Amino acid sequence: MTTLQRIRGADVALAITADGDLQTSLTAIESFNTIFKFEKLVQRYLGEQTVRTDEIYGGIEGKMKLHLYTEDFANFILNLQLRARRLSPSITFNVVATMNFPNGDTPVISYPDINFGDIPLDMANAKDYVAMDLDFIAGEFDIQL
Repeated sequence: MTTLQRIRGADVALAITADGDLQTSLTAIESFNTIFKFEKLVQRYLGEQTVRTDEIYGGIEGKMKLHLYTEDFANFILNLQLRARRLSPSITFNVVATMNFPNGDTPVISYPDINFGDIPLDMANAKDYVAMDLDFIAGEFDIQL
């Protein structure tokens, strides 16, 4: 019997870009999660004994937690502020996740033109790393197999 090896977080490479430039200092990512949003629709019709179902695509939402090791996080936040204030509205942020499965498959999930919510900067105590939580949303994603 063949045992299938599951993919682990160590097998996923995440990259954040701002205007196409890799944000190399934002790579100490402790956790990352995505929700692919779909709204379920259920409708009952007269004369029918069961329901009809459908769904509506609702974009993606996600969260990631980063540990900081350079001051570059400040430029990232400042660029977000510039975009949010419409002083530099063309700044775009993207996330790309490359999954390296043990069998050699490498699907790539792209999250283009993401927008962020509040960004907590966590300095919990002397022994914990300083962390930044990013809460994001986007209308589209792409998966390349």
